[in-house]
Amino acid sequence: MNDFFRQLLDQTRAAWQRFNTVQRTVLVAVPLLIVLGLGFLIYNSARPGYQPLYANLTAHDAGILAAKLKAAGVPFKVASDGSTLEVPADQLYDTRLSLASQDLPLGGGVGFEIFDKNNFGVTDFTQQVDYQRALEGELSRTIGHLSEVEGARVNLVMPKPELYSSQEKPATASVVLDLRPDADLSQGQILGIVKLVAASVEGLDPKNVTLLDSHGDVLSDTVRDDLLDEESDAKGGADGALGGGRLLKQTNGEMEVQERFEHDMERRISGMLDRVLGPNRAAVRVTAELNFDQVQENSETYQPVANNQGLPRSSQRKVESYTGTGTMPAGGVPGTETNIPGYQAPGGGIGGGIGGAYGGYGYYPTASNSSYTKTEDTVNYEMDKTVSNVVEAPGAVKRLSVAVMVDSLQPQQVDSIRQAVIAAAGLDIARGDQVAVENVSFDTSDSQAAQLADLQAQRTALWLILFKGFVVILVVVALLLFLNSILKPRVVRVQERLIREITRVGDAGAGVGEEAAIPLDQMGRPSEQALEEQRRAQLRQQVIKLAKEKPKTIAMLIRRWLSEEKA
Repeated sequence: MNDFFRQLLDQTRAAWQRFNTVQRTVLVAVPLLIVLGLGFLIYNSARPGYQPLYANLTAHDAGILAAKLKAAGVPFKVASDGSTLEVPADQLYDTRLSLASQDLPLGGGVGFEIFDKNNFGVTDFTQQVDYQRALEGELSRTIGHLSEVEGARVNLVMPKPELYSSQEKPATASVVLDLRPDADLSQGQILGIVKLVAASVEGLDPKNVTLLDSHGDVLSDTVRDDLLDEESDAKGGADGALGGGRLLKQTNGEMEVQERFEHDMERRISGMLDRVLGPNRAAVRVTAELNFDQVQENSETYQPVANNQGLPRSSQRKVESYTGTGTMPAGGVPGTETNIPGYQAPGGGIGGGIGGAYGGYGYYPTASNSSYTKTEDTVNYEMDKTVSNVVEAPGAVKRLSVAVMVDSLQPQQVDSIRQAVIAAAGLDIARGDQVAVENVSFDTSDSQAAQLADLQAQRTALWLILFKGFVVILVVVALLLFLNSILKPRVVRVQERLIREITRVGDAGAGVGEEAAIPLDQMGRPSEQALEEQRRAQLRQQVIKLAKEKPKTIAMLIRRWLSEEKA
């Protein structure tokens, strides 16, 4: 084995000496480049990609998280001017869970963890300041968890308690919100933040909380009237009428209902048109007029049961009769007719007597029979009674207007699209609803730019993949060429050695194809010279055979020898 390595070392040294300066440089540079290229590819392939752990961090939170990651041995990178920390993708979720168990990130500012360490000798003033800082930090973190809020900063003013309540100053608070892009707070959310801050600070009145956004606009003024109305209701001073804040709140609620209705209608119509015409080929806008008047109607109806008559409930009949003889008593109505002697009143006799008694006519006493009969019927009927109390809920549709813009629409499709929109939106043309379908050409420059950017990104990724593949192929080819040039097959090396040997022999003695002359005194015994001549003859025959079988190899070797001699 040692002889083998020694022979290999000798052959390598001999080959190195035969190379010129350029060949030696190439021989050293090519393997080095191959090794470096393979190492670069292996490093890029094995290195995990980094993903953001947390973004939009404050400097305080970023410093704490960086210290925790260093202590845990997790590699990380700082991006976005220190507000974003990135960790390897395979450790992202484990790291988040580990930090969440430690209540990290804090969310801006210091919280009640400031009291985790016991500091002896702290003054009351320092402790009060730490408490105020902790309360501000906790409120900032709590408000920052809202989906529309990117970050929050809370400042509290907490005056010292005085001996007399009349001398005490009220606590105040100011909150600055950093809203997310395209985010907007509703009236309910603003009121909720104000009440949250007021309820978290002892003695803080909600009216003394000022809420601003990052642009400096005061948001708390929109709920100031609501707070005043609530205070008035709590004191019992409300008279049933809506205050300004309640009216504003009610108006905002009605506008939100109307916007949701319009958005839902637009989504339904757009979804239908996208399935028919293709995505992004139609623009739909709906304007709705809703009736928010609350109507209460009370009605009470009576009607007969059947045949315009009610159902008899009860009946009563009263019959009175009289029969008698003798002189009827004088009577009559006072006046001229009855007091003048000899004046005959109308309706005398029995009829006159009855008429006088019941009709007011006078009569004179007569001696005759008299009788009468009186019948009185009373029937109570039951009638149908309907009592209704109808309350119409607000939000009924009074009028709808739908506008549809379609890109590159065929003229014959306009009426079909119009009828489909009317049916999908439930429009009532007789009610005054309107629908307009217009064929226009859309401005697609932005979408084309976005598509071009995506295409460019895909091309860049493709070229990067092709470049990596080319580098891999180049490295493999260079490695194969290097191995082929350095580690030649043993047969080629043996053939080259034979050719060099026979060349040296030809230069020293007889030519190729000739037999060496042997002296007469050495004919009878094999001498060293004879053995050497025999060996040369065998080599000569092998070279001749090789030249006949592989003339190209012999020609290549001869050209290389000539180039080496010229060099």
